[in-house]
Amino acid sequence: SGKDVLERLFTTFGYKREDNIKIPGLYLDCHWYEPPQSTNWPKLFISEQQVQELPNEAKEIVYSTIGNYYAEDPFFELGLDKPESVDPLALCLALEERPWRTSYRDYQALLALTDKYKPASGALQYTAWTLVHGHRWNHFTILLNTLGVSGLDTLEDLNAFLKENGFPLNKWGERELQGSTERLLKQSSTKANLVEATFSDGVDATVPGSFVEFIERFQGDSGPFRGFLADNARGIFASTNARD
Repeated sequence: SGKDVLERLFTTFGYKREDNIKIPGLYLDCHWYEPPQSTNWPKLFISEQQVQELPNEAKEIVYSTIGNYYAEDPFFELGLDKPESVDPLALCLALEERPWRTSYRDYQALLALTDKYKPASGALQYTAWTLVHGHRWNHFTILLNTLGVSGLDTLEDLNAFLKENGFPLNKWGERELQGSTERLLKQSSTKANLVEATFSDGVDATVPGSFVEFIERFQGDSGPFRGFLADNARGIFASTNARD
């Protein structure tokens, strides 16, 4: 699977697979990954769309676009069998390049299906984003607990600061903040920035790019909470929804 292929890019360098997370309404199968203890590397979150759960029209678009891309290891030339010799720049470029040809017609067709299939609208938005961006970073996360900025002691403080400075925050269920102290995790996010994309049929269009997430972690009975919450993620991933 695509997730297994991407996972190897990081477990090769010592990342450890942690909890499996299913995100309701998005048809996503995810894992998060803990970095080696000897590093200050970030946690990773890798998600894979369960295409078989999408409406038939969407399945046809996805399968015709991706084809057999994952049938063989697309990152074979990076030489992951010898991690000490892997070129970091080549690894980054491999993730940045769109791995398949996506037409603007298919991108628009996926977004049009969100009106026809309301329960699957979030999943279809995510599918459209992925066909445009491939393996690129969907977002990165800033941990409030280690931010160390005076006056920004809570996630509510940070959200207020961001809005005062013109950063649009994502809302889910009319709430900018997901989670709670009781659940040991609070999260919020910006709306994705808009970027220019060139499609395989020659169309240049503005589409949602990536976004920034902010989290605040709390202490539980067994120490600080280190994982993620699926229902929080459902709202956070709406940050990349296409805007009218």
